[in-house]
Amino acid sequence: MKSSVAGVMDIRHITTFEAIVSEGSFVGAAQKLGYSQSTITMQVQALERELATELFERGEKRITLTEGGRLLREHAGRILDDMRAMRQAMCDLTNGETGLVRIAAIEPAAARLTVILARFLREHPKVKVALESGGSCAVSERVEGKAVDIGICSTPPSRLGLTFEPLYVEDQLALLPADHELASKPRIRAKDIACCNRIILTEPGCNYRETTERGFMQSGLLIAAAMEISNPAVLKRAVQTGIGIAILPEHVASPPPEGTVLRSLEGVKIGLPVGLVRRPDGGPPSRLLRTLIDDIRELLLA
Repeated sequence: MKSSVAGVMDIRHITTFEAIVSEGSFVGAAQKLGYSQSTITMQVQALERELATELFERGEKRITLTEGGRLLREHAGRILDDMRAMRQAMCDLTNGETGLVRIAAIEPAAARLTVILARFLREHPKVKVALESGGSCAVSERVEGKAVDIGICSTPPSRLGLTFEPLYVEDQLALLPADHELASKPRIRAKDIACCNRIILTEPGCNYRETTERGFMQSGLLIAAAMEISNPAVLKRAVQTGIGIAILPEHVASPPPEGTVLRSLEGVKIGLPVGLVRRPDGGPPSRLLRTLIDDIRELLLA
């Protein structure tokens, strides 16, 4: 026989080899596997060709292994155990019993998700979940970049081409210095905000800003930014130092920095839709992901 191995090994041949070894004969292997003896013989011959070595010394009463056969026996059990484990893992995955689910979410949605994730993991002990939090833009980009399976955030930028299923509306609030003349009021009228000459907004194109400007415009008011800051943490710091007033989603503005207060607005509708973000080319979700999405809908729609 040739001294080198060529071709792809057939797992059925390994199964047949193991049966011959365990039963001690070709006949016993045929009975165990439900094959004809000629089929057993052909599979052994095929395996010997694949491995380029003889595996059995055929005696009149009982077969014995050659050196090559003994070497294969050392590996055959592990190979078949690995195959059985792989089949079980694939079966579990198909049935939604195992796998990895990756989620990105804004706060406080990420914190709220831990409630259903605890139950989900109890019901699916073989499943792993990766949960990360961030701003809406970051979450949307993580979904678009296939770094996560689903996202929970506000409406994603249209340029990303993602699908958006709104689940609830988050309030946008005014963040202002505690010593500001409007801070004493429990609710601030939109027209009073519009009259302020020191309004801080996020950068143009940001969903927070677009929602705010659109809401004021629909109320017949214009809101002009005296300063634009893209980083929410820096924006909150600017309010804290007394530069002006900001309008932000509650999850971004909370908790207010020391020396600032949060106030709700009246006379304007600037609620921020928050929902489920997915890739349109992602195909139908797995059974596992469908289950989790249903749980998320139930939680956030409540």
